[in-house]
Amino acid sequence: MLTVPDAALYALAMRWHFIPATALLPAAAILALLAWMPGSAAADPGVERELRELTDRLAVTPADPRLLLARAELSGRLGRFDDAQADLDLAEVSGGDRGRVDLLRAVTFADAGRFEQAVRLLEGSVTLMAPRDRASAYALLATLHERFDRIDDAVLAYDRALELRPDVQLHLSRGRLLRGVGRVTEAIAGLEEGVIALAGAAVLRAQLIEIYLAAGMPRGAIGHAGVLITSARAKSRWLLLRGQAYDLAGDPRRARIDREAALADAERVLSRRGSATARLARARALSALGRDAEARADLERVVRRAPRNREARALLHALRQGGAR
Repeated sequence: MLTVPDAALYALAMRWHFIPATALLPAAAILALLAWMPGSAAADPGVERELRELTDRLAVTPADPRLLLARAELSGRLGRFDDAQADLDLAEVSGGDRGRVDLLRAVTFADAGRFEQAVRLLEGSVTLMAPRDRASAYALLATLHERFDRIDDAVLAYDRALELRPDVQLHLSRGRLLRGVGRVTEAIAGLEEGVIALAGAAVLRAQLIEIYLAAGMPRGAIGHAGVLITSARAKSRWLLLRGQAYDLAGDPRRARIDREAALADAERVLSRRGSATARLARARALSALGRDAEARADLERVVRRAPRNREARALLHALRQGGAR
């Protein structure tokens, strides 16, 4: 490894989007949430081996900024934040790219829980960074602002990151934030832009279906579900969601047609592979059609086979209580 690749730096910044923004999580909670968050790499002998190799190479060329940046990134992943900062200091005085040094330094601050320090550093240096690093910096800034409920600042940072690098996870994070504070129209508009920019990314369409249904806007959900039904190999989930949208739009006939099609598709998939996932899909369709006893039987089999499947357990509980639709 000669330097920290652009993709790796972007991943370092983007990983914060998987941490809930409702609290400043302690290190133990972060480690429980993400296997690859700070400190987690300590169990990975490959990371330790890379670190030793870099240290051996730095013994020969101790002021090589590319090697120092790479070692700082690995030290940060291992939770050795003082070592990472020392390498970043040396990389800077050795002529390393200042923008890249500042970005890695901010990531290290954030990993160490020094969130406001990371924000101040990024805000002071992001405009001086090369475009390849600026997107990563804005992605990290967005999540840090979100942690402190600075909603407008977070949205602005998301927007700037997306201008530089359209990204599915960034669109989802921005949409989740706006939806959470009741700015549903803005959330929808941004996700719709993401669908266009990212060639119809299915995960964005799925998020839009959920938002349209929750907002009582069935036509938008019907349109996106239709696209996913056309393109997906397993169509049952999208047929059920479109059926839900048709019900919301006051068209129970089409809703019933979609639910029956969902059951047929789920049975087709189940006949080819008897996985817990395929059986769960059939249980969903059976439940949507009011065939609760059959749905419960499928769900009981799923739970026996995959006891940690939360969706199966929740649906089974709802059916036993007398209502899942």
